[in-house]
Amino acid sequence: MSLHRPIEKFIIVTQDMSGEGFAKILLDQGNEVILALSPKDNEEKLDRLDMVAQGVVDIVLFEEIWKNRSKYKDWAWIFDMNFDPK
Repeated sequence: MSLHRPIEKFIIVTQDMSGEGFAKILLDQGNEVILALSPKDNEEKLDRLDMVAQGVVDIVLFEEIWKNRSKYKDWAWIFDMNFDPK
């Protein structure tokens, strides 16, 4: 009997969608995945970035996930780069 449960829910925080490939692998393995987008530049880039993974993985803005982070306390948070999302 294992005392540890496998992690099955992941939030991947990304600035430029570089975490999309990892998100797809996790999805293919049967995990629940959210891609939390925290764009580093302007709003214009946001629309283009959103289209990259459209239909592949659920995408939400990082600030929305962060506001409701208590809902995601049993999820693994993965940052695809070393950056401060705020």
